[in-house]
Amino acid sequence: TDLLHDWEFLKKRNEGIQRVEDDAMAMLKARAAVEETYAKGLRKVAAMPLSADAGTAREAAEGLRGLLLNKAVQHEELASKLLGDTLEPLAHLRAKQSTQGRAVAAKVGQLGKDLRSVHDRYHGAARRYAKAWQDACERCSEYTSTGCQLPSELPVEDTGSGLVSSNKEEPTALPGACAPQEEGNAPPRKASRSKTSVRSRADNLSQWLLPTEEGRKAQLRTAALDSLDHAETSRLSCHDTWTSYVSRQRQAGLQLQSALTTYQALEEEHIATLKDALRSHMVFESSCLANQQYDVQALMPTLDAMDCSRDLVDAVLARIRELKDERQQVLRQRPSRRRGYPFGAALRELSTDSARSSRTVSK
Repeated sequence: TDLLHDWEFLKKRNEGIQRVEDDAMAMLKARAAVEETYAKGLRKVAAMPLSADAGTAREAAEGLRGLLLNKAVQHEELASKLLGDTLEPLAHLRAKQSTQGRAVAAKVGQLGKDLRSVHDRYHGAARRYAKAWQDACERCSEYTSTGCQLPSELPVEDTGSGLVSSNKEEPTALPGACAPQEEGNAPPRKASRSKTSVRSRADNLSQWLLPTEEGRKAQLRTAALDSLDHAETSRLSCHDTWTSYVSRQRQAGLQLQSALTTYQALEEEHIATLKDALRSHMVFESSCLANQQYDVQALMPTLDAMDCSRDLVDAVLARIRELKDERQQVLRQRPSRRRGYPFGAALRELSTDSARSSRTVSK
């Protein structure tokens, strides 16, 4: 929870993890390419012609050719396992890291925008409430400056219309409805039957239009009550926005903890998958080396069996057999010129010559 307010650090760490996975996949791909190239080179070497004659040297050379072919197969299998069993889990994890990392970053960004929006609404409601309260204070101060007092129980909403006096008297009559009264306890003015001037009529009209002291107090009282109602409405609106802001903060805290848990799970999976990938790499490498060591050990007896004397004897005997075959062919194609010379005698002479040649080689 210490990192709930340090999302830039978490975001950079997640991006660093993705770069580590990219580097690991690039390394494994390069290693697999090297193994494939090495296997192709071994096959080319194994395909080279061998000019050794039959014998132990020829057997050793053929064994070396087989060793090279088996080694090429081992390296090809190593490359295939690196690209399959080792690289594919890392590639899957890399795609998952990218998708979930972007989703968490977008979620955190949207949470920040929502909180700023609710915060701005609350501050707007608070400014309106402060302004309405200041206006209500000014209205109430104007009303109380006339010597009147506000009622102890203020109405929530004033639905009345017209001017209301403080001592519950009848409202001031409008011009034309009845004759207006003068200020104080003066009797009502009687209408003059004589003709008056235009100026006197104008004075009477202005006197009718001007509010009385009671009417002015009623206006101030109504304005004060209205301002108090408006201030109370603003206060309730501000309280509602504050409650919404606090609730949104709590929800955002829970969602941020969920996002932090997601980041932690991604990093744990990254470590576990990378560990398995590198361990499998070493297992495949050791298996390849063990197979190659077994092939080398199998070839060693063939190399130890190389013998120059044996190869020479085999070569001479092979040559004798060739000469014998050639003589037999010659005798079959050209019969003896001496009359009465038996064919069995010729074969005995040939066997005698072969025995003499064998004794000479053994000496």
